[in-house]
Amino acid sequence: MTSDDAPTAAAPLDRIAGSGAMLRDQLVLELDGRVVGDILVRVEGAWAQREVAHLAVGTQAELGWTLDPAVGGRG
Repeated sequence: MTSDDAPTAAAPLDRIAGSGAMLRDQLVLELDGRVVGDILVRVEGAWAQREVAHLAVGTQAELGWTLDPAVGGRG
């Protein structure tokens, strides 16, 4: 086995997400070295009528989060 064959740190993540590009809008939350959740922030275009569609580009955001229930209720 050569170093080119060795698994990388990103390998498990790529298997889960398909590619790193899917995760570009996410942050991982860690507490004491353990992953306890994640946050998603994605900016996108809002719906608009055709005449003003160019004004809606980048004006809407999608927010999402997941947290381990064991770390909830702390603030």
